Amino acid sequence: MRKLNIKSNKITKGSQVNSFVGIFLTSIAWTIILSIVTWAIAALGWFAIGVIWKRQLFLPQNIKDTAIALILLGLWLLVIFTFFALWKRYNYNKYYLHNKRSVEPLIDTPEPLKWKELNIDPGSESSKTRGG
Repeated sequence: MRKLNIKSNKITKGSQVNSFVGIFLTSIAWTIILSIVTWAIAALGWFAIGVIWKRQLFLPQNIKDTAIALILLGLWLLVIFTFFALWKRYNYNKYYLHNKRSVEPLIDTPEPLKWKELNIDPGSESSKTRGG
């Protein structure tokens, strides 16, 4: 009959370091793998969007429809830009020009502490032992 040696199953410091290094390297490897997969999926998505746009929008027989689509897109962007520019002007006139708040200056010197630390000076008379 064989006896079990329980003491030999202890986790040593070296094995803990090796385990940590292994986990760290595995995490780095998975991060690299997932990053590459994510970039590849994104690239395929952009390629698919390009193919769909080329097949559906840029056709030689539909040049008029393509031009109208691009003009409408440009007009829509102009409308959005104009809306945000007007909104910026409205907020500037309504709120910023009538701002009555003032900014308080920063305090140059901090307040003194209301408590004191205990300082032990080995050279002082009170810290020397008596009767020795």
